[in-house]
Amino acid sequence: MDMLDSRLITAWELAADDLGFRFITPFQTADRDGRTLLLEGHLPDFGGQHGIAIISFSRRIKLGTINMPVSIMPKEARKYVRKHVISELRDWGWFGPGSPPIWMNGN
Repeated sequence: MDMLDSRLITAWELAADDLGFRFITPFQTADRDGRTLLLEGHLPDFGGQHGIAIISFSRRIKLGTINMPVSIMPKEARKYVRKHVISELRDWGWFGPGSPPIWMNGN
């Protein structure tokens, strides 16, 4: 069985707590064939109208099989580095309700 990456999940939980955004973990979705997939996480307010899925580099999930944007996180993402997460979230863009967090504008 393809196991969830607990270290990656912990890093994103720390980031969500520190920066004040929603991170859903574990995240269950279906692939294009209707099979259930359990992913490390989901950021509902970033990356697109339906959010972006977070997947570990160690997973064996083919890109293009999930009906939403996906980010495959490298091994280095298992450690929370605030400036790296902020940079990534800015690249993905804010799609959540209301105004984006203040750190999204570069300040």
